[in-house]
Amino acid sequence: MNKLVCIIFLIITFLSCSNNSDEQINNPELLGTWELQETMSDPGDGSGVFVPRDSDKTVEFKSNGTVITNLTFCNMFSSDKNGATGNFSQETLYITPEDCEFDNYKIYVEIKNTYLYLYYPCIEGCGEKYKKIN
Repeated sequence: MNKLVCIIFLIITFLSCSNNSDEQINNPELLGTWELQETMSDPGDGSGVFVPRDSDKTVEFKSNGTVITNLTFCNMFSSDKNGATGNFSQETLYITPEDCEFDNYKIYVEIKNTYLYLYYPCIEGCGEKYKKIN
C-alpha cells in the first residue's frame, strides 16, 4: 500500500511541474541577445521620448521562453548587477519576471523596425529600446 501511495505521489508531483516546452518562442527575430540603447520616462503629459542611455544592460530571449537580463527586470533604472530571469509568453507578449516583489508585474514586449521595446508597468509611460547584438 505504501508503494502505491508513493507512486501516486510521484506521478502527481511530476504532472504538476511546469514545462517550458509549452512556451516555445517561434519568432526567430526575437531570439538572441539585445543591448539597451535608449530609455523613455514620460513626465505625465505624453511628451516622453526615447533618449540615448549609456548602459551595459542586455536581455536574452531563449527558445524555451526563458528571458535573462544581466541587471534586473524589476526597476528599469536600477544598475543592480545581480541579473534576473523571467518567462515570455508569445500569446500575451509579456515577460513575467521571477524575482520582483510586486504581484502581477509584467513587461510588455514589442518588436518594431528591428528594435525591441520593453514597456514597464509605470504610472506614466516608460520603456526601454534595444538593438539586437546576436
